[in-house]
Amino acid sequence: MPAGLLALALLFAVCLHAQTALPLTLKNSIELAISKNEKLLSANETANMAKGKKTEARGKMLPSVSLSGSYTHINDNLDLEVDLSKMIIPMPNLTQRIQNENFWNATAQAEWVIFAGGRLWNGYKAAGHEENTAEIRKNAVKGEVAKETALRYLNCKLAQSVKEVQEQNLQTISLHFENAKKLEEAGQIALAERLRAEVALAEAKHNLEDAKRNAGLAKLALANSIKSDTNFTLEFSWKKTEPPAETQHLTEKIFSKNPLLLQIKSEENRALSGLSSDKGLWMPALALFGMKELYTKDLTILQPAWALGVKAQWNLFNGGISMGKYQASKAQARSLGYLQEQAKGDFELLAEKYLREWRTANEKLKSLEKTEELAQESLRAQTKAFAAGLATGLDVIDAQFALSRVALAKYASYFEAYSAIISLQELCGEAETLGEFLQ
Repeated sequence: MPAGLLALALLFAVCLHAQTALPLTLKNSIELAISKNEKLLSANETANMAKGKKTEARGKMLPSVSLSGSYTHINDNLDLEVDLSKMIIPMPNLTQRIQNENFWNATAQAEWVIFAGGRLWNGYKAAGHEENTAEIRKNAVKGEVAKETALRYLNCKLAQSVKEVQEQNLQTISLHFENAKKLEEAGQIALAERLRAEVALAEAKHNLEDAKRNAGLAKLALANSIKSDTNFTLEFSWKKTEPPAETQHLTEKIFSKNPLLLQIKSEENRALSGLSSDKGLWMPALALFGMKELYTKDLTILQPAWALGVKAQWNLFNGGISMGKYQASKAQARSLGYLQEQAKGDFELLAEKYLREWRTANEKLKSLEKTEELAQESLRAQTKAFAAGLATGLDVIDAQFALSRVALAKYASYFEAYSAIISLQELCGEAETLGEFLQ
């Protein structure tokens, strides 16, 4: 193959490999999931709908202007006839055309409600609170998506770490099995020792296959969140993160930024605006109006060319509908206030729960780090002793499996700590920043 074609082929292979192994950080995965999640796109449209309702409510406070036109055909001309034949001096009858049988109308009309007992203004405020609630809900969904993606990312990393442990476990057991075969052939160990190594090798292979399947499934779950294929590699390293010593700042952040609390508060404000609006149902409504005929050729002598005026409407009795709406709005506002206080207490307990889980996971990690050192030293000692005929194959196998169990427990503790952190971040309304916080 010519050197030029070979270089192109190598370049293509390198590009293809790069495409099939895109590096993916936790921050990138969260950003991708947020940009493509259908539930979040739906929440965004709900926010747009609330924004449209607010525009509608504002429009009710402004004057309305309309144009209308019509063409009409009636059964006959309308004439006014005055009989003058019976007068002292008889005269011919007078006839005045009032309306032709075919006529046109073109009218401009305007109306402006200038007072409605506060119903329009409070309706606009309620629509503003509804828009705010929709935006908060959108941010809450964004946080849910970020949390789900972060957990799937870390679960994928955990499955990958477990697979690596099982690969190392299989490599060590395989080496031990080969040594056992050589020692058996040399007559230094019994058949039972080699069989034990063979059984351990089969178990290690089985554990690795399970780990590979779990890693593949975890990768599929993450790919589903970011709407991608599985051609990526994770850029992430486990590290121990210390929880905050003071929890007061954490509690203040929850009370001021938690999406659910913000939603309840916004709904309470909307209910209070609705309550003020319902009070206006007992007040009269006043409106200015005006009209002007744009086409005056076919006007009758009874129709004005323009008119201005004021109209009022006062509903004195409607069967208790106004009172019922007022009582319902008042009860809703009180209910949301109670719900807000209950949620604050529940979130304080949740924050304490997650903090304890975080601390417990860190304590496990501290203990497992020391245990891992002992397990590694034990494996080295048992391997040397087996080669010298001072230990059995079972001792080596037990030491290797003990080391792998410690490694698996360590990664599980990392995941527990990170899960608690993710839950705390969501509780504080900061799930979107997980990529920076945990990376």
